[in-house]
Amino acid sequence: MKIRFALALVICLGMVSSLVYADQDALTDTIMSMGGLTAYYPLEGNYMDVGPNGLDGAEVGDAAAFGWTDGVNGGQAMTIDSAQFNGSFIDIPAPIGSPFDTATASSIFWVKLYPREGWQAISERSNLWYVETEAKPAEWEDNAVVWRIYDPIAVGGGGAGQMRDDANIAIKNDEWYQIGWTFDGLTMVGYINGEQVISKEYAHGLGPVADTPDPVAAGKVNYNLSLGTWQQRDDWMIGAIDDFAYFSSVLTDDEMMSLYDAMMATGSSVTSKDKAATLWGEVKTK
Repeated sequence: MKIRFALALVICLGMVSSLVYADQDALTDTIMSMGGLTAYYPLEGNYMDVGPNGLDGAEVGDAAAFGWTDGVNGGQAMTIDSAQFNGSFIDIPAPIGSPFDTATASSIFWVKLYPREGWQAISERSNLWYVETEAKPAEWEDNAVVWRIYDPIAVGGGGAGQMRDDANIAIKNDEWYQIGWTFDGLTMVGYINGEQVISKEYAHGLGPVADTPDPVAAGKVNYNLSLGTWQQRDDWMIGAIDDFAYFSSVLTDDEMMSLYDAMMATGSSVTSKDKAATLWGEVKTK
């Protein structure tokens, strides 16, 4: 009897383990099946791009800034503390002429922020666009999500030629969220946990365009993609990132939700959809 019970327990544990890892597999299968995939980083203990272009990332800065933790729902996720270890981030080569040069695009990633006041830079293409959060405990709770597209000619600068959201959307510390965006050439749409939370018109285009400086303008860095920093200033990050994907195509609302659903499954510790976003007072921008 004890042998049968032990065998049954092993089988059950094996089934649970398979279920958890199947969620990661389901997300990977969904991403790999979508048209326009440019790059996909599952972040399973390395920074390899398993998409069609093999655009692998690499650590920059202090090795102590990087680590690995449990993924959103099985597998692994990268951790980064670029606030303590300034100048540390994941660098993905994207010079002008790279496969990332498309007039339309979509991107998704999962993020879990650890408490830190101020701005936290999660993903960006240096001088062209970024996704960040801002926390100001004295003025609001949690972390405001900010999507930004720079003027592709006056790269990395302010002014009327840029798009930056003022959406009143916040995410909590120590919880996983899927954040995404699409740009169809005229409108940027932002998503949290598969749901559309912002839509803003922007007619200046997603760089680089014909008149984007090449090489990059004086005083700027490059046009590479980064995880865990905004290279122009000290907007660092403390937290975890999982499953970063980038597309040249414009994903639909249903496709964005399918990416969220593929990760979500029985036994997931991910925040439920009704807790995906908190509406609050106007976010002050930089």
